[in-house]
Amino acid sequence: MNVNSKGRVIYLTELLSNAQRLPSFNWNYSFFGSHLQDVKQGWYYPKEIHTVFEVIYVQKGIEKIEYDSISYLIHEGEFTVISPNTSHRCKALTDLRYFTFHFDLDDPSLEELLIGNPKLVYKKNDPTSSEITARMDKMILSLDNKADNFDFSDRIEIQIQLSLIISDLYNSIKKININVNLYNVQYAKRIRYNIKQEMLSLVNQADHSKPFQSTDIIHKVCNELNLSIGYASKIFRESYSMSPKAYLSRVKQQIAQNLLLKPQYSISDISSLLGYKNAGNFSRQFKIWTGYSPNQFRSKDANYFLDKKLFSENFITYNDDPTNDVYRSFDN
Repeated sequence: MNVNSKGRVIYLTELLSNAQRLPSFNWNYSFFGSHLQDVKQGWYYPKEIHTVFEVIYVQKGIEKIEYDSISYLIHEGEFTVISPNTSHRCKALTDLRYFTFHFDLDDPSLEELLIGNPKLVYKKNDPTSSEITARMDKMILSLDNKADNFDFSDRIEIQIQLSLIISDLYNSIKKININVNLYNVQYAKRIRYNIKQEMLSLVNQADHSKPFQSTDIIHKVCNELNLSIGYASKIFRESYSMSPKAYLSRVKQQIAQNLLLKPQYSISDISSLLGYKNAGNFSRQFKIWTGYSPNQFRSKDANYFLDKKLFSENFITYNDDPTNDVYRSFDN
């Protein structure tokens, strides 16, 4: 509160009573696996599944996407959005140039619309398609002569284009009457989001001194959502093919890697922030996660680890599936 010249108490809420406010948000983006490639007719990519969204855009030629029960074609100037946890594989029916990227954004309303979207292919003559493909063309232009030397302004521009693509997708889909039962999917998303936020909250409370267990966080999240541990674990596994505890471990790994890139944090500091009893326990766990000690990680290229980590935690490729070796189902 304040006191004016006449001695009257003025509360801060009164000072801001006529203010117009923008929404507050704290989104977590993931963007990775983006590449442009020219391949010959007959090229294929084996069956895979991942926990994020994938966009495939065909600049030249025809690509076939096959799920377990359906398949469809993407022609030049068209693209598709593949939902998380969807088993799929791809083949070039002609010489092909395609562009792809994977993304995730912690926003339940966006995820619900994207997962429930009945549209498989965004056709070339669709107004939404032309807007989005133009934005992807801008992303592709950023690849020219970079040789992976992307600076801060490059990354910001890519994020701007990604944000606009997501916005265009959202606005186009929300006009459709989607009638999909996403009850368990949305609960799994909320468990995932709350686990990450709870962990980040503990890290941001830099003054906490007591070690904490992963089970403490998971129990708290389940209580907040009024879910039993057993049921929460079941629906989480159905959506992400892992337990909530395993996901929390990955969140800790991500936070640890981010903090190790900041020289102001010692390894002992990071250990304490993540709830470990001592730096030795943290260092052993970090080596299990990455194959490197915290000090070794600090000496390596950060982008290498980020890309490797995102792929390893979001992809499961079915190498033991014999149908991956011979593409029998891709008859023209």
